[in-house]
Amino acid sequence: MLYSLRLNGLDRHLDSFFNDWPLTSRATVSSISFTEHDDGYKLLDHLPGLKRKDLNVQYEEELLVVEGESKIGGKSYKYSRVYDVPVNLDPKTLKATLTDGVLLVTGERREDKKPLKVEVS
Repeated sequence: MLYSLRLNGLDRHLDSFFNDWPLTSRATVSSISFTEHDDGYKLLDHLPGLKRKDLNVQYEEELLVVEGESKIGGKSYKYSRVYDVPVNLDPKTLKATLTDGVLLVTGERREDKKPLKVEVS
């Protein structure tokens, strides 16, 4: 119980420190979901306030880089995140869409890296 209270106090202290820090903003925090399915991968990233023209998505050396910038109330907010991409992802199949502030990036597995079903006799 005492340990829990100490951690809660630490959380409040760290929250107040970062909330007062001029380089951070709650507007730049996003929610992320990365899932794997039979044929490939799906990344969902919630980016409220960003528009397609303000967003840059690129792939390089097994990294997916998502960057954006928006202006709200005369202030400029920058967003940047780098994702490690599985080595069996085929970068030629990557597709990205932004709808209502939700970025969806999909990609298929390389044909030579897809699992093969082995029949049991």
